[in-house]
Formats: sequence, C-alpha cells, structure tokens
Amino acid sequence: MKIRLLGDGVSRRTAWQTARERDWSRLTAAEYVAVAKLQADSLITANPDLAAHATGFVPLATFSHLFAD
Repeated sequence: MKIRLLGDGVSRRTAWQTARERDWSRLTAAEYVAVAKLQADSLITANPDLAAHATGFVPLATFSHLFAD
C-alpha cells in the first residue's frame, strides 16, 4: 500500500497550491488537506480550524468511522 507523508515533495507542492488558491495563511492546514486529497481519502481531525479549512475540499469523517465495520 502506498501512502503519502507530510513533507514529501508532491504533498508540499500541493499544499502550496492549495494555500495560494484558497488564500490560506496556515501552510500546516494545507499540508494535511493536501495529503488527504492526494490519498483520495477523508480527513479525520479533532481540530475545528483544520476541519473548517478542509470543508468543501476533501471529505471529512468522524473518529467513529475508523472503527466502523
């Protein structure tokens, strides 16, 4: 299974593009969103600011989804 990590070249480039397109000042949020987008996966976070940034860009899921059958 291939996975992307924070800080790899592709995720960094995608994070910068995302931050520029959405006028985000926080690159950290953009990196998490970029990794979720590149993985074609949902983002699960307890951070309401990160969830707000990700809304409409990547699907959001809850922690209960991690344990669902």
